[in-house]
Amino acid sequence: GNTLLGLGQLDEADQVYARALALRPTYVDAWFNRGVLAMQRSEPARALDYLETVLTLRPSHPEAQRALIE
Repeated sequence: GNTLLGLGQLDEADQVYARALALRPTYVDAWFNRGVLAMQRSEPARALDYLETVLTLRPSHPEAQRALIE
């Protein structure tokens, strides 16, 4: 997913993250990466949902905390 995200293939990256979360719903990195992807797509409500999920699963996640402040 991260490679696809880096290549700008947002739809494909999102599909990979979604599959990862279907297998492991508590996979914090996949939730965070979906939040980053949603921000790149200018989908702030979706990004907020994903980042809040990250902080529910791992309250001390520094990147998610920082992303919510910005």
